[in-house]
Amino acid sequence: MCAHYYGHRNTFSHYRSIQPFQLTGELQTYNGWLVQAPGRAEIYLIDNGKKRWITDYTLFKKLFTGEPRETFGLDSIPNGLNIQPGTGLFRTEFTGGKVFWLDVDDSRKVVKRHITSPSAMDKYHFNWNSIIPVYGYFANGIPDGIPVA
Repeated sequence: MCAHYYGHRNTFSHYRSIQPFQLTGELQTYNGWLVQAPGRAEIYLIDNGKKRWITDYTLFKKLFTGEPRETFGLDSIPNGLNIQPGTGLFRTEFTGGKVFWLDVDDSRKVVKRHITSPSAMDKYHFNWNSIIPVYGYFANGIPDGIPVA
């Protein structure tokens, strides 16, 4: 746990005036949501029906836009792998300018996940300004992961 992250516990206090939401039904429906349990500092991304803890506040502010929704029932959502420093968004000319998320899969293998559209980018609250242009054949050596749609 990053002490810096917990130092920002009240960063989202202006957002707390909205009633907390209760997740119900099919968890895939909530893919792309940034969520936070009431009164807790941890922020999660719902991704493929799992909650993934964004372990570093600086990473959260760099990779994502918007604020998390206060949400009840997070304990009932299966844990996915944590989102940790080292992840990021990139595009290459070699791939036709497609945007990818450098991530890890369930076996902890580094993968590139194609973000399939601008609406998928927005659904997942990714920060358009954090896309890094990468030159050459960088993406060729990274296996494909599950696309972000």
